[in-house]
Amino acid sequence: THSLQIGTAGGPIGKGSWGSNPQWSINVPKEDTKLQLKCAAMKELAINVILVRTTRRRVHHLYEEPLIDTGSYRHGFCMSEITTVPVGMYNVIASTYRAGEVGSFILSVLSSSTEIEISEIM
Repeated sequence: THSLQIGTAGGPIGKGSWGSNPQWSINVPKEDTKLQLKCAAMKELAINVILVRTTRRRVHHLYEEPLIDTGSYRHGFCMSEITTVPVGMYNVIASTYRAGEVGSFILSVLSSSTEIEISEIM
């Protein structure tokens, strides 16, 4: 269980504070790895989760389309389609529809490979 707290609830993509949202680095070392993202939160939180290519650093702006996106912000639960991801480094970023919305959530990264490595970016 993780939480969006004051200072880590940056809001939606396009907001200047978006880069302060919770982020995790994911290393995908194996070809043809399939990933799916799921996030459950309090019903009051409209949430979204994306996967973007990166280099183990916090992402503050998007310069390309996410490889995985759970779609429109949804209250309480969001889920992506299962997507084949190339070998590489990625960040998973959870966000709420409005900056400053706080609360607990559970993020799940489902993978066809046991070799992926996930670490929280502080």
